[in-house]
Formats: sequence, structure tokens, C-alpha cells
Amino acid sequence: MTTLGTGESTAIDRGPNPARIRRGQLARLLQIVLALQSDRRPNARQLGDWCEVSRRTIFRDLDLIEMAGLRVEYDSVRRGYRLRTAATFFPPIPEVWRS
Repeated sequence: MTTLGTGESTAIDRGPNPARIRRGQLARLLQIVLALQSDRRPNARQLGDWCEVSRRTIFRDLDLIEMAGLRVEYDSVRRGYRLRTAATFFPPIPEVWRS
């Protein structure tokens, strides 16, 4: 999105765009994917606490993860999120996510 000299926007923000991911956001997305691989079933609040962002940011990040092709599912019994299919290209979960 570009801005004019007056600070006005020339484009409408239409939600998450995978082409505009910053380095910090990418690290956070990987943290979320690692957490979703665990058996803990973290909810949005827990993910936000771990990543030090708001729940709203977590919801946007979950949308981006799904746009990248990983299926995210909410487990209503355990009240948390998980990956529907295993993402085997990541190493095992560090102990910090299991506490």
C-alpha cells in the first residue's frame, strides 16, 4: 500500500497478503505452526501470549497459515487449535511449548 504526500492511502487493505510478510511475522508464523503441531491444542489467547501479540493478530496469522496450504482446525472439545495434517518439514517441538 502506498501513501500520498498527505498521508492518504492509495489502496484498500484487503486482509492478509502472503507477499507482504515481514521477517518478524514469518518467525511468529513458524512459532504458531510449531505450537499447532503439539498435542496441547493452544487457543488464540495462549498463542498471543507466547508470541506477544493480540488475539486478533493470531486470527490473521491463522488465516495466513491456511492460505499457505496448512489446514488449521479448532478442536471444540479441547478448546484449541491444531494442524489437520502433519507438517513433517519442521523439527520436533521444543520443551518451552510443552510447559
